[in-house]
Amino acid sequence: MGTYDLEKEIRRILQDSSKIRDYNAKLRNEYMKINNEARRLKVENSKLFSQYACAETFLAKYKADYHTKSEEVKSLQSVINSSLPGYFDKNNQPDGPEKTDSYVKSSGKKNNEPDSSSASSEQIIPATIFKKKDFIRWLVEPYQYRQITIIGAHLLDIAFSINCNYMVSHCEKAMKFGEHHAKRKSQISHPQKIYK
Repeated sequence: MGTYDLEKEIRRILQDSSKIRDYNAKLRNEYMKINNEARRLKVENSKLFSQYACAETFLAKYKADYHTKSEEVKSLQSVINSSLPGYFDKNNQPDGPEKTDSYVKSSGKKNNEPDSSSASSEQIIPATIFKKKDFIRWLVEPYQYRQITIIGAHLLDIAFSINCNYMVSHCEKAMKFGEHHAKRKSQISHPQKIYK
């Protein structure tokens, strides 16, 4: 009777041992899955860190480029302001003896034709009123929008290089915005002659 109980106990222990081995195998599989996931996350984290470093470099370069372009625009505005100090007088008429056909008297005659009416009744009416500030805007604004397009294209290359779809989308929008407005601003009517 005691021998029978011993054999029965041995079989039970062997069955339990088999269950334990199966359970250990499952645990090993789970451990391998978790270990593989940890490795994948580590690689992904490394990629994200690299992208972050590239983004930091890109941001610093963008700020430097933006500052440079802003200084170029300011310089261009200063050149335009300094080169046109007496281009228009307070009545929006060109200074100096030269006159253009775009400026006609209220009687319909050109500036260089005599008029019998009094000086007080003579009024110069420009065919196209183009004030100094409008002239500066006509020159500068297309340049600014073209710079937006150029910077957008440069940033688009960087966005593609770091595989940043969000940045690519915004760069493409900036380029379209710059091209559209530069084209529109370039179509603004300008004076028939520019006095130097």
